[in-house]
Amino acid sequence: NDSLRFSFSVQATYTPQSIVINEIMYDTDEKNEEWIEIYNQSDSTIHLQGWSIADKRKTVVLDSAILLAPGEFCLLANDTLSNIPPQVHVLKTKLPELNNGGDILVLKDAVQSVIDSVEYTPAMGGDRMISVERIRFEDSSTDPDNWASCADSEGGTPGRQNSVSPTDYDASLGESSLNTHPHNPRENDTIELGMTIKNAGRQPIREC
Repeated sequence: NDSLRFSFSVQATYTPQSIVINEIMYDTDEKNEEWIEIYNQSDSTIHLQGWSIADKRKTVVLDSAILLAPGEFCLLANDTLSNIPPQVHVLKTKLPELNNGGDILVLKDAVQSVIDSVEYTPAMGGDRMISVERIRFEDSSTDPDNWASCADSEGGTPGRQNSVSPTDYDASLGESSLNTHPHNPRENDTIELGMTIKNAGRQPIREC
């Protein structure tokens, strides 16, 4: 008739790139000015308690009760940041040192599953007080062509859409795309106009 009682907790694991490393400020005047921006591109609200960010030498566990909703940013920073939109989450923590010559960053969830990682180098972008930004968060973080130097006048876009990323809607007429039928219309002819529209944005454009 012996019995044993114990308690346990169940923690969720998440699919890769549900949260992505989206921007890195690594080349700064002082270490406390370094920061990393992460973004929730999933459809679920994610609890960051127990998540971790690591480089080659150091792992930092995020001791935070932040609930990151879909489409929200969270800034991991060594110190208080200024000019941050009020709705953006900021987690002040002791980041791994972000080496100016390049480094590997790995983001893991609370059960140590790798969610995102990037090996950044100066060739991918970034400079003194200029961040390196991910161009498309849905594309691979390991593709060097998916990263570029921030083009914003402030040198970074913490908590905002990256300056190098396409907007949701960005339509334009293709070069030399306008055509007519008939090609040389005459008086009283019915003319059909045709043109090619290029969509460089993230979202589909519905027909009018």
